[in-house]
Amino acid sequence: MYKLKTEISNYRFNSSLQKTSIIITWFVLEEDIKMVDKVRCFTNQELQDFLDFVTKNPYNFPGNKNYHSCNEDENLPFCPYSMSMKSKTTYPKKLILRTNTQISNTPKISDCMDIILVDIKGKDISYNLEFGVIGELEIKY
Repeated sequence: MYKLKTEISNYRFNSSLQKTSIIITWFVLEEDIKMVDKVRCFTNQELQDFLDFVTKNPYNFPGNKNYHSCNEDENLPFCPYSMSMKSKTTYPKKLILRTNTQISNTPKISDCMDIILVDIKGKDISYNLEFGVIGELEIKY
């Protein structure tokens, strides 16, 4: 089982475009129809699939891509739905990439937010993997 550390830039979590690079550690986000999400480490195949996606989008994932062993007992990022919608913060602590993105139309910022990657022209890039990912912010600069 694995986790992946990358840089990410050029995305939006509401109407404002985020161009500054941040370092983030990614995990798999399993969505449940009851709105109970489970976070876990990547399998080998999921890691390869996500690495392929990241590699094909260097504008959004500049810099190094390092994977590390991941233990399911370690402190994995978690975003309880009810808590994430009530949080007040200046920048999200966790970013979510998934096929069915739920982008906020308000300027409100929560601890956990869905993001959409954008290309050099500012157009949305589709996330087309069969699983979602959640990334925990490590350093903001």
